Amino acid sequence: MNASCHVCSTPSFERNLFFHGKLLSSRDLRAEQEYFQEKRRLLNRMLHGCGVVCGLDVKVRRMSREVVTLTLEPGLALDGCGREILVCEAREHCLRVPKDDDAPCAPGDAREDRGRANREWVICLQYDECLREPVRLSPSGCDEAGAQEHNRVLDSYRLELRPYRERKDGCEPLCPLDEMKHGGCRDESAIPTWDAVLCHHKRRGCPSCQDGGCVVLGTIVIREDSRSAPPEQKCPPQAQAAGCADEPRPEGGDGEIAFQLDPCRGRRLVVRTEEIFELLRCLHDGLPRVVETNWQHLHRQKAVAWDAMRGLLDQRLEVCFDREMDPSTIDSLTFVVGMITVARGTGWRERRFVPGTVGVDANGKRAWFEPDPEWKRDELEGRNSELAHGADVEIVLHGSEILDKQGRALDGASIAFPQRPSGNGVQGGDFRTYFSVSPRPTH
Repeated sequence: MNASCHVCSTPSFERNLFFHGKLLSSRDLRAEQEYFQEKRRLLNRMLHGCGVVCGLDVKVRRMSREVVTLTLEPGLALDGCGREILVCEAREHCLRVPKDDDAPCAPGDAREDRGRANREWVICLQYDECLREPVRLSPSGCDEAGAQEHNRVLDSYRLELRPYRERKDGCEPLCPLDEMKHGGCRDESAIPTWDAVLCHHKRRGCPSCQDGGCVVLGTIVIREDSRSAPPEQKCPPQAQAAGCADEPRPEGGDGEIAFQLDPCRGRRLVVRTEEIFELLRCLHDGLPRVVETNWQHLHRQKAVAWDAMRGLLDQRLEVCFDREMDPSTIDSLTFVVGMITVARGTGWRERRFVPGTVGVDANGKRAWFEPDPEWKRDELEGRNSELAHGADVEIVLHGSEILDKQGRALDGASIAFPQRPSGNGVQGGDFRTYFSVSPRPTH
C-alpha cells in the first residue's frame, strides 16, 4: 500500500485559530481545507475501508491486444487513501493494454506469472485531480516572466489496466472458531468470547487497503481460443481514458480478441449499514418459527405417566407456527415421532418411528401427527407392547426441509422452547423435543 495512506499519514492535525486582524495567506486557507479533508479521509479508510460503495458497473465493448473499449456506469467508490471517487454519468473509455515492459513483475512475484498477467487484467479506477481556470500572474520583477496558476481543482478519476495479481490484505481472519484450542472441554479459557477476539484483533494494528489508490472494478480474462478478427475502429473523439481531458487516445490494434469480463473478481465492496441491516433482516428476521405444541408441558420431563402419554396419543400431536407454511413440505419425512426402547435380553437402545399420518390446516399455520390406529392398539393395549416397559419419546420437525410460503426454512432450533418460540436467527435446524415415559401400570 502507498505509505502515505496508512493510519498516521497525517501524524497530527493542526487547524487555524482565527482572531480579529489576522492576516490570511494561501498557506492558511490551504491548511483550513486540508484539516477537514484529511480528517474525513482518515475516517473513510479506517471506518469504511476501500472499494466500491455503489454502481460503477463496467461493460467491455470490444478488446484487441492493444486497446480495450469499455463503458463505465455512474457510482461511488472509496480508494485506499479514503478519497471519494464519484462518477455521475455513463461514459465510454478507451484504455491501452500494457506491454510486457509496461507491466514488470512485482517484488516477490514468480517470473512465470508474467504469462498469466498478460491474460488477466484488472480494471483499475483511480482518484485524479484536474487543474481548472488557469490564471496568468504578473511578473514580480523586471527580468522575470509571468507565472501561471489555476483557480480551481476538479475532483476526477482515471482508468487503467493492470496485470491481475492475487490480493494480499495482510489481515488475519476474524473468527473465534479459528482460535479455539484443542481440549476446550477441559479448559474453558480455550474458548474465547467475542469481546476477547475483537480486542485481540484490534491490538494487532490498524486496517489497510493493499490496493492503495486502485479500486478494482473487475477482471478481464483473455480466452485461449482468441483469434484475429478484422481491425477494429479507432476510439471516437469523445471516448477518453480519464476524467481529465486532452490525453492521447489509443488507436485500434491488430483485431479483436476473445475475452471474458468478471465484474466481481477482485472487486472490493464498501457495505453500507442499511445494506447490512437488510441482509440480516432477509436472512434472520421474519423466519417461520414454532410457537406452540400440545405436548410442550412434557418437554424434557424424565418420568411422564403412562396415562398422560396415552391421552396425548389418543388425540393427535399438534404444532403451531407463526407464519403460513407450505403444506407440501410437511409430511411423514419431515414431521417424525420416534420411540426409543431398551431391547430385552441385550440392552440395546433401539429407535423406531411411529407410523401415522401428517396433516396441515388450510392456512398452513397448524400441523399435526396422528398415530396409526392399529399401532396404538398394539402398543398401548397389547400384551407384547414394546413400550410397556417404558420409552424415550423424541418428536422432530426437520426445519431445513420445512418451508414457509415465501420459501424460507423453518428456524427450528428449540434452544429456549417453550419459554420462547423456536429459533436462533438462522434458517433451518431441527425442532427437537423429547420426554421419557414410565412403564405401563401392571394392574
